[in-house]
Amino acid sequence: MNLNIDFKKFFILLLALIVLFTPTYIAIANYHTTKENPQNVDATMLTIKDPDGRVTTATSKNDTQNLIPLFKSINSGGSSVASLPENISGTAFLLATFVTGDEEISYKYYFSTDSSSCYYTDGSGNNFRISSSSAKAFLGTGLSIYLYRNATPPTMTVADNVEIKPAVLKWNYLVTGNTFQEHVEENKDPVVLTDVGNVLAPSFDIEPSACTLKVYAGNSTTPVWDGRYDQLSALNPARNTTYRFEVSAQWAQEAGSQYYGTASYSYSVFVSAPAVFKLSRSAIYQGEFAVISVLNVSDPSAITITCDHKLNYTPVFYADTTDGNESAHALIPISYGLEKGTYVFTVSYGVSSENLSLLVEDYRYGYKSGTSAVSKERVDTLYTDSDIKEYNDLLKSICSSSENVKYFSDKFLNYETAGVLTAKGAAIKAGFGRFITLKNSSGKTYEHSGIDFAVSAGVEIPAMNSGKVVFAGSCDILGNFVVIDHGFGLKTWYAHLSELSVSVGDIVTKAQSVGKSGDTGLTEPGRVHVGVTVYDIPVAPYDIWANGVVFANFE
Repeated sequence: MNLNIDFKKFFILLLALIVLFTPTYIAIANYHTTKENPQNVDATMLTIKDPDGRVTTATSKNDTQNLIPLFKSINSGGSSVASLPENISGTAFLLATFVTGDEEISYKYYFSTDSSSCYYTDGSGNNFRISSSSAKAFLGTGLSIYLYRNATPPTMTVADNVEIKPAVLKWNYLVTGNTFQEHVEENKDPVVLTDVGNVLAPSFDIEPSACTLKVYAGNSTTPVWDGRYDQLSALNPARNTTYRFEVSAQWAQEAGSQYYGTASYSYSVFVSAPAVFKLSRSAIYQGEFAVISVLNVSDPSAITITCDHKLNYTPVFYADTTDGNESAHALIPISYGLEKGTYVFTVSYGVSSENLSLLVEDYRYGYKSGTSAVSKERVDTLYTDSDIKEYNDLLKSICSSSENVKYFSDKFLNYETAGVLTAKGAAIKAGFGRFITLKNSSGKTYEHSGIDFAVSAGVEIPAMNSGKVVFAGSCDILGNFVVIDHGFGLKTWYAHLSELSVSVGDIVTKAQSVGKSGDTGLTEPGRVHVGVTVYDIPVAPYDIWANGVVFANFE
């Protein structure tokens, strides 16, 4: 075969092709090179997130700390290593993302306070040792603060643990020897908290050496408070007013301290109203309960209460939505066994606090002892140690929670006078609080936690007030019994029934039948037992029969 080739033209064509495609090859090579080497790219933005969640952003137009050049220099000065050291691999890292146009390149940086032991990993998983000079440059910036755990800036919170970021924070922390590094933080967005009751005072996780605040009402430029933040309780906030707070705090540099600095904060809160505290009664007898009410409270769980006497329980405040006010109530039972005297309750909500005194007088309801003719067979089989434990466990379980709804109203039904069990009414055979001796049990005694009525078998037993059935079952001591939760920690118990006419979850109304009288459990024939508990404390029913649950009057 004879090939006539003009080699001169061929080489000219080949050279043209090389010249034509070389820029493309260079561009492709440059793309792959620059994709993992941002020091060769004019990044338009750099986002840095440290292990504590702080995020710092720098752009080509706003990079006052020269972070983009710093991290490009860190990358360019790195030397390749086969893998990260074992003590570094898997530990927390600082994540930096370079943005160029539509491209994002992320790197993981493993810095430490030892500048000779810092590394980074690129997007392809390649590992590099950061040069000591580059590491020192990074450690000289405020970004390194996460490495110094004992120098974490303070946190200020208000209201329900809402964190307020400082408007300006200048925090200096020890990095080595006597050298401190300054961390500067600024936040421009003001914080506005709405409907926080009257929880106004700020708190700090690191107590400042000095802290003052100015408080302005509404748009006023004259402060209504100008003084120390820990004395803010002297401020009496007005109802439905917005207050602006300007806080200035200082942490002094003391000998041996590893941090010091200053911070200013600005925030506003809306105060619905100052809290008002009242007791429903000034005096009660052992075995009764009083009610502490708080007016102008949006969050009952934020109310705190202490007592100078041991109560054996913690009072719980429940919101009352039935009176048209923002109020909450806590029932305060004084058990039969608690001592007499004046009980002082300290109740607080936000900056408001008050001491309330309750006089507890000697038990007043008749004889303190009595006897029961329960048969020996029943005592031997239904009043063993395991039976007593079963009852106590049930009591704690049933009373461990309570309905937030106030179902009850007006007076509670009194079987003795209402004529609801028999045409002539039912007679009380064993009153509340008596120490009952079981005649057929070799002197066994127990404290009676309710009222026993004499009643014929098969009579409908009415609920003393409206509520929700939270137990309908049996145990050896009570026999068949029902428990109704009336809300706010108040429950009524109905025992020794022959049959039950309600189930757990039923909503019952006052005087509705819960079952029929019978002869079950540890009882004499012809008895029905009713009891009242607040939390798991048995209380006398006599007062709520006569007056209902009495709340404080705020008018």
